[in-house]
Amino acid sequence: MKQIVRVFFNHKTFPNCCMIVLKEKETTKIEKKENVTVLYNGEEIVGYNIVDEQFSKYSDGYQPLNETLINEINQVLGSVGESIDADMEIRLKVGKVIECVEHPESDHLHI
Repeated sequence: MKQIVRVFFNHKTFPNCCMIVLKEKETTKIEKKENVTVLYNGEEIVGYNIVDEQFSKYSDGYQPLNETLINEINQVLGSVGESIDADMEIRLKVGKVIECVEHPESDHLHI
């Protein structure tokens, strides 16, 4: 099943560490596999921390997911028997206001 994946970097505090959030849940257990730390809530994987020199090229903060980044992540995760099936669907919706009229019961609201 495809997952919504969020990826962050903070090289000043965690050099070359790719922080991956899969679920907004508390981490109750961790498992270290070589350069990958698997984060669990109970038995459910909620994220990963990967330390690898290849991630030094990314800027600090949130990184929008793209094919290149997910492939780099899965290459490292694959070496320890893990992988992510990321949902790459763009969830940004754009709209256009066609008409705006004053609200009949307010002097500062519009419809």
